[in-house]
Amino acid sequence: MPRASTPAGPSGPSPWSSSVDALAQGLRTSPSGLSATESGQRRAAAGSAPLPSRTKALRLFLQQFKSPLVLILVFAATVSVLTRDWVDAGIVLAIVLASAALSFQQEYRAGRAIEKMLARIAPSARCCATVSPLLLPPTTSCLATCSSCPPAA
Repeated sequence: MPRASTPAGPSGPSPWSSSVDALAQGLRTSPSGLSATESGQRRAAAGSAPLPSRTKALRLFLQQFKSPLVLILVFAATVSVLTRDWVDAGIVLAIVLASAALSFQQEYRAGRAIEKMLARIAPSARCCATVSPLLLPPTTSCLATCSSCPPAA
């Protein structure tokens, strides 16, 4: 994830230790905020923040077979089938499928838990513009609380 640059550069003071005026100058704005036109231009230039894509269940299950150990076991089962040793092939394939199913279940549940947590803490910033409050991309920061903002709906 790219880091937002600070007004003074990577070796300069941290944003929280700088004054509002210094931050405003570094971000090419003023402590009172951006005009609606400038805000629209910056939003168009920055674009929207991409949402993390959700991995499909089938793809997640197939990813369980990428491990070298699993591939060796699948190869061993193939050799057992070619030599007509059905019992060994069945046992090895059962172990591989059970392992893949357990790993899939664990990763799928972990992914769902992360999605639920991210939905609860969706990052957004509410800043004032000359016309109305805007939802800004995550790299944009509010410099000070605006007392003229209308209350949240």
